[in-house]
Amino acid sequence: MTRPLDATADPQRLGPVFGKHRHCFDRFAAGWDPPAEQVFIPYEGGSLPGYLFSPPGIAGALPIVIVNNGSDGPINAV
Repeated sequence: MTRPLDATADPQRLGPVFGKHRHCFDRFAAGWDPPAEQVFIPYEGGSLPGYLFSPPGIAGALPIVIVNNGSDGPINAV
């Protein structure tokens, strides 16, 4: 079976590719203005990782939108 992440039938390649993908997204999130805050959302005895992107120059509570990709999209979580 071919995997859409790296177009390979070799599942051993997925881990290194995913690690590079995650590293690139983390660098993007850190370069945001202001930098995105990594968050962990409690879920079924564990947690789901995520990022909080806030507008610059605004402090305090704000409305929030949670965006979750489907299983056929790229993922940015471990």
